[in-house]
Amino acid sequence: MPPDRFIPTRLARVLQASIDEVDEAALMRLVGVTEDTDLDVKAALYERRERDTRNFAVDLAAMANAVGGLLIIGMSEVDGRVSATSRVTFPQDQEEVLRLEQIIASLVFPPPPFVVRQVSGSEDDGDGYFIVGIARSPLAPHAVRVGSDLRFPLRSGRRNRLLTESEVADAYRRRFAEAAAREARVSEVEETGRARVPGTGEAWLAVTVVPTSELSGSMSTERMRQHEDWLRTTQAALAPTSILRRVSLYSTPALRRIDAEDTGIDREPRNAFLQLHLDGSGYAATVIGRPYPRSEIQPAGLHLAVFGLADDAVLCPIDDEQLTVDLLAAVQILASHAISVGGGGDAFVRAMLTPAFHTVIPVPLFLLQTRAMLPDMLANTRLVLQPGASEHSVDLVETSRPSRELLVAVFPLLTDLVADFGRPEPYQIGADGSLRRAFQAGKWPLLGPWAEAHQIPTADATETA
Repeated sequence: MPPDRFIPTRLARVLQASIDEVDEAALMRLVGVTEDTDLDVKAALYERRERDTRNFAVDLAAMANAVGGLLIIGMSEVDGRVSATSRVTFPQDQEEVLRLEQIIASLVFPPPPFVVRQVSGSEDDGDGYFIVGIARSPLAPHAVRVGSDLRFPLRSGRRNRLLTESEVADAYRRRFAEAAAREARVSEVEETGRARVPGTGEAWLAVTVVPTSELSGSMSTERMRQHEDWLRTTQAALAPTSILRRVSLYSTPALRRIDAEDTGIDREPRNAFLQLHLDGSGYAATVIGRPYPRSEIQPAGLHLAVFGLADDAVLCPIDDEQLTVDLLAAVQILASHAISVGGGGDAFVRAMLTPAFHTVIPVPLFLLQTRAMLPDMLANTRLVLQPGASEHSVDLVETSRPSRELLVAVFPLLTDLVADFGRPEPYQIGADGSLRRAFQAGKWPLLGPWAEAHQIPTADATETA
């Protein structure tokens, strides 16, 4: 079973289940286990009074400021050891999970990585347990709002105490140092990936993902087999027109990563490749445009004509539909990789278009649309020589599978990329996570069933591209 960041190693050996798999039988195995910094059990629900609401926020933040762990409602303890289960009755409104999540969102700053689960008893007669898993947080220290004040609790053994002023200062220094280390890791992963891009002049979409939680892993034959199974399963769920569906794995154990490429006979990546590092970070790149003389790009070229370019001027068209599909696929597959090696919570994402070249001369890029009778440059956009990068944080779990949440997370990344060309937002997806049918051209017969299968909403936008 891969590591679960919400369950400390000590408790994982006892539970023998991930946070999503814990049931009453697994909880019974905790009887006799000592309560400690990573385990807090409560025999009753937190009541809806202000004091109890604040106590829950304090208990959670205290654990997040320590090493993370499990807070289990519905189990009792005697002399510091879990003694028995004491199921709680589920509220009739069935909204206790939402209430606990809202308490965290409104009283804990910043909210730590957490998950809340309701686990039914074996008889499934309306009672059971609530499990709150708190991961070790890179965002510590976490404060709890008490009136107009902020307090910083810490779980120490079986009790909570407040951090001292010097401890709070140390925690902030660690947070900033870890953020700087993540930024350095992003640059390292990106540089390693860019070194693999062939120098043949194409424009590439490049995406780098680095989880906020530090992970580690080792290479083995079994790990390679697991990644092969994972890749086949993940590729089947990618947007059906993405080039990343065609890459194949091979290992580079000395570099602590697994690569996947669409390679030619010269072992150079032709259209796409992945670099999957064992710490959960990754790099994905796909060819998104090739340079052509203007005369070969567009028979009509009404919008390109305004730039007064010669027929033999070399340009690089970027299909806006393919850009959308490949960005969705890259974020999804890299997030899924991070989850597969035990990651979770947030990750830093950097997406960019690499410049195209003709011989050694940079070539202007432009957004191409293929929805009209003849392909042409998108109206009211411009040529770009040096495209910029887009940087955002995403939730790994939400972006590791095809879903509305994936489209919501990718929307700001894609918006930044097309903004370089003068387009205020992408045509293909909306901020609400909808897939816009009118701007998918010939890809819709494949994308439509994919969206329906994964309950991704679709919309018929009225704007004309």
